[in-house]
Amino acid sequence: MTRPKDPTEEEVTDLLTYLDWDSSENNFRWSNKKGNHRKGKLAGSLSNQYIQIWIKGEYWLAQRLAWVIHHGSYPAPSLTVDHIDRDTHNNSKENLRLVSQAVNCRNKKRSKNNKSGVTGVFAAQHKKGSWSACIMVDRKNLWIGNFETKRGAELARKYMGTQFEFHYTHGNKA
Repeated sequence: MTRPKDPTEEEVTDLLTYLDWDSSENNFRWSNKKGNHRKGKLAGSLSNQYIQIWIKGEYWLAQRLAWVIHHGSYPAPSLTVDHIDRDTHNNSKENLRLVSQAVNCRNKKRSKNNKSGVTGVFAAQHKKGSWSACIMVDRKNLWIGNFETKRGAELARKYMGTQFEFHYTHGNKA
């Protein structure tokens, strides 16, 4: 769905050339159209881990522009363009999917504050040597239970992740 200020599909394809993904850089270069003083140069800059490209006086997320190039239209405002492999530079067609913000949150890496090495698993406070598990769903922390072993808590957390359709990479380190 296009908003009034969104560059049209034609504007995007006139200004940018999409390249097959190379892990060392982003996918976009300025087009070689006549009169483009930036032609052939890498398009965009990094901001908060995402590539943004300056078009029509504003920065646009590269994954949204890639979606337009691949699919011919913008995603609905209620949907987010998710990087399946969580590499925000990889805007290849195979790596992008449209999801709700809630589903997008189910494809996050493990928090840097995690001490157990397993998302949603932590040392229980009620009994030394035991483990607890929980899962965050729609901004609500759901208690899974207490377990005698870390492995038991981990398996319960992973099972609940599948029940709530978390992406298989959710909670991985990278």
